[in-house]
Amino acid sequence: QTAGERNYHIFYQVCGASSSQKMLQDLGLAEATVFKFTKTCTTANGIDDAPSFDRTKQALHFIGFDAQSQQSIFAAVSAVLHVG
Repeated sequence: QTAGERNYHIFYQVCGASSSQKMLQDLGLAEATVFKFTKTCTTANGIDDAPSFDRTKQALHFIGFDAQSQQSIFAAVSAVLHVG
């Protein structure tokens, strides 16, 4: 990963939305600056991660993932951040 380049967008989305999304609050998430995979570059021009997370949830719902399945996906994403 080069300087100024962000990692996978979902990592930043879950960090950015963790304080406002009930489904993320029990996953031990924090600001992107805390995690190894996200701390080198925490912002991207023109991207607000919390609303992007809402769009990701809507897209997952649209393709058939119910709330429980989404919770499992975000728990796995959180686990990757914690292990990193």
